[in-house]
Amino acid sequence: MLAIHRGLFFMSMRTTEARQLLPDAWGFVCPVHTPDGSPCGLLNHLSASAQVTPFLDRKQTEKLPHVLENCGMRSVTDIPLPNDVYMYPVFIDGRLVGYLPEDTAHKSMAYVRTLKVMSEDVPITTEIVLVPKIQVPAQYAGVFLFTTEARMMRPVINLATGQLELIGTMEQLYLDIAISQNEIIKGKTTHLELSNNMYQCQMGKQTMGTPIHTWGTNAETKLYRLQTGATPLATTWKTL
Repeated sequence: MLAIHRGLFFMSMRTTEARQLLPDAWGFVCPVHTPDGSPCGLLNHLSASAQVTPFLDRKQTEKLPHVLENCGMRSVTDIPLPNDVYMYPVFIDGRLVGYLPEDTAHKSMAYVRTLKVMSEDVPITTEIVLVPKIQVPAQYAGVFLFTTEARMMRPVINLATGQLELIGTMEQLYLDIAISQNEIIKGKTTHLELSNNMYQCQMGKQTMGTPIHTWGTNAETKLYRLQTGATPLATTWKTL
């Protein structure tokens, strides 16, 4: 299991902001497996399905600008740009490569995402982020594609293709991902979470409940069972 340490500097800080698990870490960092004491929240572990992206050869990413141009992107060399429609700036690994019209941006990115899932001209480890333009101060609007190494990605089900797709930490913030099939909203939900397993506690000495009643037929390889109940030291009016 891969470990993540945010740095010894934060261990001496009084604030707990560095120890908090933010929404963009959902599915990437295990919310349970962290030690007690001073490293709590600073020493975390990757989830079982999360993976770190490898280095990609330049030949695997050189077709990305051409793919985006086929989707309607105007190259940075195309001057002047039209003024009648808002144009999203398009970045590949932090490099400005062109501009994409606002009215076709979502459809274009959906097509690029399909190519990514099919592994056609777009590497499967590409992170595709469309930050929409809104009327309140927020994150800089634009289209951001990341292909560099050492990024965290995890698999989800792409509902448009029915296949697994790797998504990144920034990417999942702008996707509509359903936890279960009952939460899928037609025309809005884009992805579906995989079935996740989480141990009920980190240490055997901690308090445990009884999560299932089918002990004889259950296929779990590691599951704690509390056979002897404990009596509280204090009694309240509600327990009388």
